Amino acid sequence: YLCDVPFVAGCRVLDLSAGTGLVGLVAHRLGAESVTLTDVPRVMPLLARNAALASVPDVAKVNGVAPAVPPMPNIQVRSLFWGEAEAKRFLEQQGPFDLILCCEVVYQLPQQVWEALQQTLRQLLVPGGRVVFAYQHRDGAEVTDAV
Repeated sequence: YLCDVPFVAGCRVLDLSAGTGLVGLVAHRLGAESVTLTDVPRVMPLLARNAALASVPDVAKVNGVAPAVPPMPNIQVRSLFWGEAEAKRFLEQQGPFDLILCCEVVYQLPQQVWEALQQTLRQLLVPGGRVVFAYQHRDGAEVTDAV
């Protein structure tokens, strides 16, 4: 979808609960002005490594491994828990985003987590900004997701 619909270029992009960072890194390759990859602290080492690998020109990679370099300035890796207070602090540090990507973040969530996600999105999205959700239906999820 991101590759087919041209709205990423020039945007400040937040990849919320990025996991490996793949979706945000694709947004970077599609011309995003900046990309901030977020997740919980235990995911940061992998996320930072993937951002560093994506920041090195392809010709500098040997067997898919890049030299140890920090990410480019327009790719940032930050820890972020969902919720209004955390999002306000994050907003003060990072500013609002034109586009927020939410890939595989909306399945089997209790009500308080849904509310925290909504608070986070409201705080961090610029007026008129866009949120893109990607979701794969899972067997049994219709029961827990409907609650």
